[in-house]
Parts: sequence; structure tokens; C-alpha cells
Amino acid sequence: MTSPDTVDVAIIGGGAAGTLTAVHLLRTGRPVRVAIVERTDRLGRGIPYSTTNPRHLMNVPASGMGGLAGRPGHLVEWCAAQGEPVEGAAFVSRPLFGRYLVALLRDAIAGAAVAPLAVRDDAVAVSRSGGRLRVALAGGARSTPAGSCSPPGRPRRRTFRFPPARGRATRPAVRPTPGRRARSRRWPATTSCSSAPA
Repeated sequence: MTSPDTVDVAIIGGGAAGTLTAVHLLRTGRPVRVAIVERTDRLGRGIPYSTTNPRHLMNVPASGMGGLAGRPGHLVEWCAAQGEPVEGAAFVSRPLFGRYLVALLRDAIAGAAVAPLAVRDDAVAVSRSGGRLRVALAGGARSTPAGSCSPPGRPRRRTFRFPPARGRATRPAVRPTPGRRARSRRWPATTSCSSAPA
């Protein structure tokens, strides 16, 4: 792939959720043209798994962690293959899980019909254009994928609203930047994917 303009799917965010979305798309065996838009220079780990402190542990036992659909114990299998066997009941370190995510992506790329394009930039808008979606990047480039995925992650700006108390008005707990309207944002419950109408 030579340009982000020619993709079928744009994945916005290259952390754990974006990486796993890419892994599953690349493992289909179909020639899916994927662009992963990530503002940092490291795909796979995201903020939670970029730590180097081995005392930062996962909150789920290793037997319940796996990046491949239908294989919840895949992490345990991968660790054994790496010469670092772990018990299924163990809580592995976040750096180890980050290495696992990177390895899954590397293996998926090696077996993919079309290698994905890593775009180091910030996606600033998604809009419809000519029956397709258009992803605007902070650097000025635009991508026109057939669909886009924005995996759950950390929203940039949040405004929390408390439930109204009787007889009292509510106000944002976080004040908006001067000149901008306050917008409520909720944490996404699942990966938000959309595609252009066929």
C-alpha cells in the first residue's frame, strides 16, 4: 500500500483494541487494505501495556487472556512457546502482555494478503464523502476508507455531568476550553465500527 487514500478499513488508534482489530482483519486471508492511524510511533501496546514495570499486573488471570477469537488461553500457549511458561491462574505483567500484542500483530502482518499501512498521525474527524467515509488527519492528509473502526480507548476531552439534584442546576465538573462548547462524552462500551452504504 502506498497511500492512506486507498484503504478498505481505517483503524483509529493503534493500542491494544486497535491492534486486535487489525489482527483479526489481517488473519481473514482476504486482501483487506488496512490503515492503522496512531499518533505515537509504537503500535500494539497503547498506554496500559507500554509500562516497563514488571509489577504492573493484568487484572485477569492468564487463562482468560487471549488475543485470538475462540482461544482464550492463547496467551498461556504463547508464553510457553517463548520459554516463559505461566500458570493459567497467574496474573501476568502488563509489559509481557504488551509484547504478546506486538507479536500477534507481527505474525498477522507476516501472513496477511496485503500488509497494513501504519499512519503516524492523529485522526481529527470522520465524515461521509461520496458514499464512503473520509478520515481527516491532523497532518492535513485524508483517507477515504470503506469503513472505519474506532476501538475503545481514552477520549481526549471529557465533560462529566452529575445527575440533577432537586431544585439545583447541574454544571460540568470539567470546564471546557475557552471558545469551545462543552460536550458530554461517554466511554465506548464496544468497538465502534461503521461502513459506508453499499
